[in-house]
Amino acid sequence: SRTTPSDDAAFVDLFDTFSATVYAYARRHIDADSAHDVVSEVFVAAWRRSDALPDDALPWLLVTASAVSAGTAVAGTLGAIAATVRLPPTEAMR
Repeated sequence: SRTTPSDDAAFVDLFDTFSATVYAYARRHIDADSAHDVVSEVFVAAWRRSDALPDDALPWLLVTASAVSAGTAVAGTLGAIAATVRLPPTEAMR
């Protein structure tokens, strides 16, 4: 039986072991500030799903980072587009 991250010490060990790798993975896809946010979100998810983490947690962490990074990148792109596009006012806005 392995120790799960629901044990505080095991979770700290999981974070210490893999957070830099998760950050480096996210950083390849998004900016530095967003990559820090991704690391936080990934480890919150890991904490919440600690009973479902596989023995080799790194692949799960990276898949989760990929999903969170993709959402972050899309949100950033949509925000950039919204900031540059002027739409005509709608009837409700007049």
